[in-house]
Amino acid sequence: MTEGFVLAVETATQTGSVAIVSREKLVAEITLAVGLTHGERVLGAIDRVLQDAGMGVADLAGLAVSAGPGSFTGLRIGLATVKGLAEAHPLPVAAVPTLEALAWNVAAAAHPVAAILDAKKGEVYGVLLAWEEDRAGWRPLIEEGSFTPEDFGDRVAATPGPLLLLGEGALAYRRIFEARVGTRARFMPGPVGQPRATWVGWLGLERIARGEVEDPVTLVPRYLRPSEAERARARRIAGGLG
Repeated sequence: MTEGFVLAVETATQTGSVAIVSREKLVAEITLAVGLTHGERVLGAIDRVLQDAGMGVADLAGLAVSAGPGSFTGLRIGLATVKGLAEAHPLPVAAVPTLEALAWNVAAAAHPVAAILDAKKGEVYGVLLAWEEDRAGWRPLIEEGSFTPEDFGDRVAATPGPLLLLGEGALAYRRIFEARVGTRARFMPGPVGQPRATWVGWLGLERIARGEVEDPVTLVPRYLRPSEAERARARRIAGGLG
């Protein structure tokens, strides 16, 4: 096994990606439309990225996966793929929070960053982070969670000064956030607001180095809210139909 290379899978949003990274560089990355795909195509992308890198699974030091929050279907595809690889190959697995990986698109930002994904049904997944130069990492100002856009906008607006907003959720509810934050809001363009397997892999390497690895058997997505099936079941139980 070669030290330092990790295979990363990011399928939390409609545009996913697969990458091989080391601490020093991005070795290879492929983007795919998760909304139009399924597990077999993700495996095909993994085969392709390994070929592009001139590597095999035996050359990897570990696996990393974007663990959520995000699309319920997309997260299940990504985690099932990584769990299957880990079952077939004795590699450590790191689970990386999706919103943290998204924020790394603007690492070392001078202003607080709100990473926001569209949770559908009139809600967003969001976190507000501030960059700490001494530790070269993010510090949460608002812990990640599921919010209405209005609620999250009000919470973010309580932080003084300019604020960077990025992610599909920021653009989907831009008018609401503009109304709450006003001219202090700086919206990042769409491509910058897409979680990338590159950062999932880099953060995964950091976790593996610290021994923060997951048991693939018990690894589950970080949904942050009940699925629609769970909500429907709760409604049936509340109505005496469970």
